[in-house]
Amino acid sequence: MDATAQEEMFEIFDADFNLLGLERRSVVHRKGYYHRSVNVFVFHKNGTLLMQRRSAAKDICPHLWDLSAAEHVQPQEPYATAAARGLKEELDISVKPTDLVRIRSKHLHRYDDDARDRHDYEFVESYRLDDFSGNVTIDPNEVAEYKYTTLDDLKRMYEQEPESLTPWLRSELAMFSAAGFETIRTTRVPT
Repeated sequence: MDATAQEEMFEIFDADFNLLGLERRSVVHRKGYYHRSVNVFVFHKNGTLLMQRRSAAKDICPHLWDLSAAEHVQPQEPYATAAARGLKEELDISVKPTDLVRIRSKHLHRYDDDARDRHDYEFVESYRLDDFSGNVTIDPNEVAEYKYTTLDDLKRMYEQEPESLTPWLRSELAMFSAAGFETIRTTRVPT
């Protein structure tokens, strides 16, 4: 991290989602403090899913294929607002939080990478943007490349090349796979 840049601060929680305070991002990931994040699936109007490959500069899961956007939630920020902000920051997609459909309510995701001393324990909500047809401009600090894929091709990646996908994407897909991957396109959880 650039010494002149201010490090992100995250709200940290106990395992029951009680707020404990604020902590620096690097400490949160090193010590495995619970914090909040959001996942977003963007579907093109032709039904394909926008996926991104994470930049080599990412401290967690560089080079892996990911959902359309995955974003940490800022202090006191609503999940849907973080989802809209993440789309703008990573892919230059401008939407309002109300344009997003919540597809999974708050759930816990845990990822440990002992080799990198990273422990990512997140309370996550997941959202979907339907019928997208705009342009994408990636932030190269966040995203190496992007592609559109069919759900059948995503299922093949999940079954045959799971190591090419981020752990949180695999977790999302595991939840949807029992009912069929197409349910990603139809699920709606009330807010």
